[in-house]
Amino acid sequence: MKKFSLSPFDYFLIWSGAAISLAEIWAGGGLFSLGFLGGLMIILAAHFLGGLLIGLAGYIGGKHQISSMQSLRISFGVKGSFIGSFLNFLQLLGWTAIMILIGSYAMESILGTFGRAVNINWIIIFIGVFTTLWSLIRSDFWKIMQKFSIMLLFMLCLYISYVYWKSGVVKDVFNLSSAGNINYFFYFDLVFAFVISWMPLASDYLRFSRNPRKSCITTFAGYFIMSSLMFVLGLVIGLVNNFPNIKENFDASSAFIDFFAKSGIFLPTILIILFSTFTTTFMDIYSGAVSLKNIFNKFSEKFLVIFIGILGTLIAIIMKQNLFTYENFLFFIGAMFAPLFAVLLLDFYFLKKKNIDRDDLLKNENSKQFYFYKGFNIFAFLAWILGVITFYLCSSFGFYLGASIPSMFIAASSFYLFKFLKF
Repeated sequence: MKKFSLSPFDYFLIWSGAAISLAEIWAGGGLFSLGFLGGLMIILAAHFLGGLLIGLAGYIGGKHQISSMQSLRISFGVKGSFIGSFLNFLQLLGWTAIMILIGSYAMESILGTFGRAVNINWIIIFIGVFTTLWSLIRSDFWKIMQKFSIMLLFMLCLYISYVYWKSGVVKDVFNLSSAGNINYFFYFDLVFAFVISWMPLASDYLRFSRNPRKSCITTFAGYFIMSSLMFVLGLVIGLVNNFPNIKENFDASSAFIDFFAKSGIFLPTILIILFSTFTTTFMDIYSGAVSLKNIFNKFSEKFLVIFIGILGTLIAIIMKQNLFTYENFLFFIGAMFAPLFAVLLLDFYFLKKKNIDRDDLLKNENSKQFYFYKGFNIFAFLAWILGVITFYLCSSFGFYLGASIPSMFIAASSFYLFKFLKF
């Protein structure tokens, strides 16, 4: 992709495409026990805060033309960024497998309903290969395909939501209240972790922006609007299908697909499954490659894209029966990345006042400002670890403010204290 080749509107489309996926519907369906108003409140709050952080993280890459993992060098050091890169590679590999698997289950369901049964392994391979190719195409063609795909997905979502609404199955769903004593911050942490899993990807795309400031705003707007809508759709489906009888391991995305399969809407359903999977998963594959390149600079970006695409597809085949363990995966993302980026954002915006020497940042071992002690900023890591510990302690003891916000506060304030005391 050429530098400065993307406009603010391109970013609105990119992040809208990232948000329009079955995974959002799937995750939103898990909030049904909050009732409609409770679920809506959590969705909007987590998306507002998380989307704001995505935009702020992405601005670093847009202002200085650096990738997300290179931006970690600002606070954690040249070699310290390798740890964040490896963690990001792991989470993106996990998301690649999950997204391929969700799309494959949906394809299997719709094809089976219309008498076109196909072994799910072949569907996984097809989606994995096509998404990897999507990640490899040249920038001009990629921009055209993204615009076409997002417009198509948006129209399909409007059409399908209209059909769902007109069917009458959502009657009285907005009056359903929460199911008993609910810890709202537990669900906030889940949705927030889902949202900020995109934060380590933001600079990978915003570094190509013509106007970083406006592109951060459109990044926030595209993701906040479309992801919130997808979550709300999943919430409504969850409420429709789980009251009065709760279904174990309920999957809102499957219920969504099953409804339209039974309605006889074949082509729009197939298209929304395929394009929503492609426009979201290619970002996981591409950014996973960029993260690895920060560690293994000798490998080409294309080689790493192919490597992650193949590995993610193989994991999807292996983990077919373990899709519902994603809660632990989301909590891991929240625990690792919320305090990590809290340190970076505090350092970049408040301590360094957005000013860094980009050339020095990219010098590796020869860096003067960002090599710290043998490539690591010990105090940034100590603040991060304190944040991670805070997350797990708050999660374990059911702290009433949840785990994400306290972990970010402790990490950022600890780092500031270390700087203030000049340790």
